Amino acid sequence: KVGLVTCPYRGEHPLNLPAKMEAFGIGADFIPSSFVAYYFNGYRFAFGSTIAIRRTILDSIDGFTALKDELADDYMLAKYTCNAGFEVVLSRYVVADVIGNEVFSNMSARRLRWAKTSRAMQPGPYLGSIVTHGLVLTSLASVPAIIRGQWLPGIGSIGAVLLVRIVTTIHNLTKTENSRLLGDLYLLP
Repeated sequence: KVGLVTCPYRGEHPLNLPAKMEAFGIGADFIPSSFVAYYFNGYRFAFGSTIAIRRTILDSIDGFTALKDELADDYMLAKYTCNAGFEVVLSRYVVADVIGNEVFSNMSARRLRWAKTSRAMQPGPYLGSIVTHGLVLTSLASVPAIIRGQWLPGIGSIGAVLLVRIVTTIHNLTKTENSRLLGDLYLLP
């Protein structure tokens, strides 16, 4: 019943700061949040970097013609595969996406496009992504306490969220064979 197989990916060989931010964002945010959606919410989607689909299934959903006007063709290909009664499987193989040099404006525009696409395709789970921005939210919520001179609760909250974020990031980067990015933990905030 397997109709489509897709692979998670990691950013490889970043050569400048924006490329490191891209690789780190993929390894510390995008792929882990995708795993959560995949394993806990039952959403089935495909990563555009690697998709293997049976030709008979592709033909049964009207081939690539069915995808020509879709916002997220990889997501829709997986959805059509599931609707046809087949499974979408996440491979254990992690694909290396060689990033090289990156321009900050291109990297940030792509990440914004991904966020908008996620919001459009899955608005409910997209709202859940607020959890991945816990450091920003805790920092904003702690500002009033810090202004009132309550340094310990304010800084303590920020420190606790940052510690959880660091531990989960180390775990995620190690699990996706991306531990060479551990030297870039300063990019986490």
